[in-house]
Amino acid sequence: MKKSLLVAVVLTGLLVGCGGMAPLVAMPAIPESTEDKIAVKFDFSSSDDIEGHISQDKTQPVMRGSSVVINVPRDPNSKNKERRAQEDAVRDEKSGEYNTQDFFNSAEQEIERVFINQGFRVLSRAKLEAKLRDLRDESRCNVFEYSCLRSQVAPETQFILDDLKNKYDKGMMSIEQFQVKTTEIRENLKTSSAGKKREADNKELVDMSEVIRAAQSGPVSADYILQINSFDRDVHVKVSKDLRQLAEVREFVRKHPEIDAQLNSSPYTSCTVVAAKLNAKLIDVKSGGIIWIGDYNLNTLNAGVNNVSVELVTRTFPANAAEISRTVNFYNSESQRQARRDNKSIRIPSWQMESKLFINAINEGSCDARPSEQDITYLSRALVSKLIGTIKVSEVPAKVSEVPN
Repeated sequence: MKKSLLVAVVLTGLLVGCGGMAPLVAMPAIPESTEDKIAVKFDFSSSDDIEGHISQDKTQPVMRGSSVVINVPRDPNSKNKERRAQEDAVRDEKSGEYNTQDFFNSAEQEIERVFINQGFRVLSRAKLEAKLRDLRDESRCNVFEYSCLRSQVAPETQFILDDLKNKYDKGMMSIEQFQVKTTEIRENLKTSSAGKKREADNKELVDMSEVIRAAQSGPVSADYILQINSFDRDVHVKVSKDLRQLAEVREFVRKHPEIDAQLNSSPYTSCTVVAAKLNAKLIDVKSGGIIWIGDYNLNTLNAGVNNVSVELVTRTFPANAAEISRTVNFYNSESQRQARRDNKSIRIPSWQMESKLFINAINEGSCDARPSEQDITYLSRALVSKLIGTIKVSEVPAKVSEVPN
């Protein structure tokens, strides 16, 4: 919008300079530019109703005290492969726990914590994994036969079996004694698939039919399996905010109505941030039915990891300085100075003042800065807590079966 500031230059009288020419026309004083600004802090708290991203079968209540095992397969699209590769195939010899790409991520403990707080019994996946490997070994051959058992034992322990077999063949022990000893070896020395260092591509809890079969019976059994279909902690998403929705911006426009049309033509400001996305479902082991499905995402802004503010500036400035300069130069030409000897009047254009709105770079927080690993971990945990926490549990406790130590 333009404001008029009248500037007229009228030359009267016989002002004759040297050589019979009128004096030079001076450039009119340039009006002072003015500026006003506000800093706007965005609130990106998620207004998206999470209930619209979940479904739970109300005909099959989940009882408090039910047991659950978490199945977290490796995400082939993960952008954290280098970091996760360092965590792959690491075995703690004291506890027998495994940390693998197939079911390890930084939010796993948060999943377990949420389940425990909701009244679930969370089972060790390491035990279920070991049971699954045993089932696979048994499916390949009969481990109660000596040749099969020997093929499953790690090479460095096969001499122990050979010694027992030699003693049995020589009559130095009974069949009962031989069976007891070989059973001890099978349990204590582990079979080859359990004793080997697992390769990165050797997925354990990936085939759901095998996982369900392993969880259905025996000392290591579960009522439910939480199947993590995808969990990506490094998704770049674009979030936008309508500046007109902010009360301080509306007040700023009322103060400077000349910027209203400009703001309406481009009211949104955008930010590209990191988000975490989680897709999971809860499966009833006994029936195979899907009890609950959830799919949700949080980003560093609506999870409160990062804050962003921008600066809105309105500047009012002379918009036709070039036009006035050209006019002055025209009247100062030799021919025009000679013409003005005859008391000819001239007129310089009026100053035209224009106001514009500028949305400056972010002055608090950041859209593009890479969040720290600590921030990403916090984001992942917040997402897990929010989504898994929607699984509704009945107050009637389920019968708790004894789980051997």
